Amino acid sequence: MKIFFKKQRRYIAPFCLLSLFAFCSSLALADKIVLKNGRNFSGTIKKQTATHITLDIGGGSISLRKSSIESITKHDDSTATQTNRPPTNALIELDPPNELMDIANRYKKLQKERFSAIQAKKKAQAIKRERAALLKRFAQEKKRYFAAAQRVTHAQPNNNVRAYNNLVHKQNQASNKLKATQNKISLSFKKVSHGEKTISRYQLSLENMQQQVKLRKTADVALENGKQAQLFWAKLDKKLSRLNEEFKHVSIAHDNANDHMILTMRINDRVNGRFLLDTGATYVTLSQAMATRLNLNSSSLYTIPLKIADGSTIRGKVTVLNSMSVSGVQAKQVTAVILPAPPKQGVDGLLGMSFLREFVVNIDSANNKIIFERFEP
Repeated sequence: MKIFFKKQRRYIAPFCLLSLFAFCSSLALADKIVLKNGRNFSGTIKKQTATHITLDIGGGSISLRKSSIESITKHDDSTATQTNRPPTNALIELDPPNELMDIANRYKKLQKERFSAIQAKKKAQAIKRERAALLKRFAQEKKRYFAAAQRVTHAQPNNNVRAYNNLVHKQNQASNKLKATQNKISLSFKKVSHGEKTISRYQLSLENMQQQVKLRKTADVALENGKQAQLFWAKLDKKLSRLNEEFKHVSIAHDNANDHMILTMRINDRVNGRFLLDTGATYVTLSQAMATRLNLNSSSLYTIPLKIADGSTIRGKVTVLNSMSVSGVQAKQVTAVILPAPPKQGVDGLLGMSFLREFVVNIDSANNKIIFERFEP
């Protein structure tokens, strides 16, 4: 038997056909990568980096960007690896019996919530970086505005009307830029808060599903299709375990002072401070003395109104800390508000929600510990 190609008029000998058959058989057992655009590749995954996967396809290799990948299936694992995309074949992967179709559908919905949480986390991180730049720009624009306003104040309009009008025009331009930047900063706070709520909802959904699975396992012991149900539960348990592992837990001891929990925080990797844990505080706060220790120039910072413990309102100056950490728990680009005085003697500020929202925080009163849990897919 001869197989001819149109252009080269060469044939493949029988032993070549055997090689071709072996190669095709190996592809059947190969790793499979499906892209978001519908294309797919089969081969052996040789290398993975933070951004790319290198696939050996027999006659060579191909590098694929992870962000373009829909799903990955390895030949030694019948389930697709977790990616940043919600799986479209969850029901096929789990192969649920009809009696458990509702659980499978709930898992599929959970995967979509996970995808939304991942996107929200990435977006929040980008917004925080952008906010830090906006706050620096605000400080610069504030200086330019006050400089322009001073020039207008000291100008003599009667001497040169045209020059005076030009100064007023520049002051108005500076004022408009300042207001535009201020609006962007305000909007960034709302966007980050929305993203943090998305992550919290996903975690709650995961906890609820684990609880429901536990109850259904107990109630559905006598399912008619027992073997299929057992396989379904085994696959689902493995998947939920992987999702649960994406939430990292750290337990940290705290000091007690008049029923207040105090943590010693490392700020910007250079200064330590004592902070009172306060889940009711919207932001981390710093005393002016702590800001001075950190060499933070607060003279031209963006200011916001802030309610304090006695119900009164005080204006604080907003800054962004490069990092805050305690015993391996770290958050970056943390928004903080500088206040004239500390909340109480012996502390440097409040550890508020602009840090705490990065985590789910649980209090272990019996052991004087705070448990920090964070979503790290």
